[in-house]
Amino acid sequence: AASCKVKSFLRCKYGFLGYINKNGDLLCPTLSESVWKEKIDIHEEIIFERGRWAGLWGHSLLHNNVIYKNSGLSFPKGHITLKNAMAAPINNEKNEVIGQITIGEKDGGFHEDDKILLKEICNYLAPLLSASLNEIDYKKQLILAKEKAEESDRLKSAFLANLSHEIRTPLNGIVGFSQLLKKDGIHIAKLKRYVDIINRQSFQLLSIISDIVDISKLDTGMLSVFKEEFSIPDLIEEIYTVFKREHNKLKVDFTIQTDKK
Repeated sequence: AASCKVKSFLRCKYGFLGYINKNGDLLCPTLSESVWKEKIDIHEEIIFERGRWAGLWGHSLLHNNVIYKNSGLSFPKGHITLKNAMAAPINNEKNEVIGQITIGEKDGGFHEDDKILLKEICNYLAPLLSASLNEIDYKKQLILAKEKAEESDRLKSAFLANLSHEIRTPLNGIVGFSQLLKKDGIHIAKLKRYVDIINRQSFQLLSIISDIVDISKLDTGMLSVFKEEFSIPDLIEEIYTVFKREHNKLKVDFTIQTDKK
């Protein structure tokens, strides 16, 4: 709408308003279908990558100034030929380019008065465009935060479901073998075996609870994560050493094979 009013005000046949996206490219949601010889989809936003900025409008963006030409214009493939054109950057309060207005095909050509007028129009539009871009960015951040929260909820639900199983396993062992200890006339060998099982399950439960506390601290920022390199074969052998003792008691064959290099 803004580009239509500007080109009408300056008595130009063509015009567009574009803004700089997060990638630093020029995005043009208002580029008219009528400036292209070949049919394009005007419902899609057209993006001009920064590395391909050229011509009058490209120089205007790269040098951050208003430029007009009444002859000798060059155009991208598929674009119609214009007699004249003028491009002006739109700057934020830090004088950074956040957008551009380009107009063309004015009867009688462009002059210095048109240049001054278009710059004033850009200055007027600057806070409006800046606010609009901030709103777009804010909405994207909200959507991203919502997606992260939903993903976090799914992960927490899966974690709690798995945690319930992990806690119940040692608890069932502790409760079950504690019930067996109540029986009269238990042989001393069985009694020792039941107590050993209860002890092992208790240590397993304690380890799980300790892990839960650590995860909770990570979630609240009370525990820091330090990244460092480690040897996977060494880690596997360490785990193997711990569980090998347990399997020896149960007379279960437990082996691993690693390829150390």
